[in-house]
Amino acid sequence: MLRLTDYAFFEEELSRIYAEIETEIVTYLAKRIHWGQMPDPSSWRIGKLADIDAVRKGLGTILARLSKAKREDLEKAVEDIVRESFREDNQFVEDIRAFARSEVGNALNTIPEKVMAARVAAIFRTCRDSLNLTNTGAIEAGIRAYRNAINTAYVSVFEGSDTLASAVRKATRALGGSGLKLTYRSEETGGLTEISLDAGIRRNIVTAVAQATANYTLEDCSSNDIDLVQVSAHAGARPSHQVWQGKIYSISGNSRKYAKLSDATGYGTATGLCGINCKHHFFPYYEGMGKTDWHIDLTASENEELYENLQKQRGYERNIRAWKRRQAVAKATGDTVDYERSSMFVRRTQAKLRAFVKEYDLPRRYDREQI
Repeated sequence: MLRLTDYAFFEEELSRIYAEIETEIVTYLAKRIHWGQMPDPSSWRIGKLADIDAVRKGLGTILARLSKAKREDLEKAVEDIVRESFREDNQFVEDIRAFARSEVGNALNTIPEKVMAARVAAIFRTCRDSLNLTNTGAIEAGIRAYRNAINTAYVSVFEGSDTLASAVRKATRALGGSGLKLTYRSEETGGLTEISLDAGIRRNIVTAVAQATANYTLEDCSSNDIDLVQVSAHAGARPSHQVWQGKIYSISGNSRKYAKLSDATGYGTATGLCGINCKHHFFPYYEGMGKTDWHIDLTASENEELYENLQKQRGYERNIRAWKRRQAVAKATGDTVDYERSSMFVRRTQAKLRAFVKEYDLPRRYDREQI
């Protein structure tokens, strides 16, 4: 099982790694757009679009270099939280063995080191697959951003509202602010949706690790004939998850007292327990043992208010990252005016965030403000 603190640590590592990658990609694209002479707008546009293959190659080189350099950090973070998850599961099994020794004797088995190492290796492979998929998406996102910036600048000049130099400057400023967007097909609506590279990598990797460790928890429960699990709980859970958190469930659904885990929590679906961006986990439970008290003294409406405030905090953090990226692009392209403007908005947004977290007594997540 993964605890909330494990998620926070893991997300911090992922944000640190991929914020650096995104910033380097965006500044690379901005310099490519600015690079060279600016003849008539049509010739400029044709020439820049003809460079797309070279741009794609450059993006691949950046991602390969930075991904290789950061892979050791990422794998260390994965191994640390996965091993801690397995140790926690072992402890719960030992607690059940001690509590119900007269009924189960020594029949319950913990996870041996050899099995634990094999599981860690399997999760590494899953993470590498997710990283490769995200990197491919990042290259395509970079190409889309490059093409859009060029076309936006050209249209602005064609309509007579800008000189080419001014239009290019505005387009690269917008590129810095927006960053890279990954395209996904929503599992809820079936439609296409866009999310930031940083959010995409956290969604892919954290969800993959959470689902893998959860599946292993179920596997261990099955091998030990344990049918009950307790789901974790935390303040500020999304309202649809708040209704089922902290409770005990039956894996098989054969219990007359407890609801079936998958039916009650949506386990196994994108929007349910251990689904996309879910921070809940579950662990083995034996009837009669004391339930874990999560000390959450919030009503449903209070929890919903906290959830909404946390979402507002995420919005401030996204804005800070956007202005910092724009600041980095301005520095890379020699745009002194926008560099000063971006710096001012970084300070202003940070001041608003400081006031907001103080007013609502929320922890400041500095890792989510970095690029």
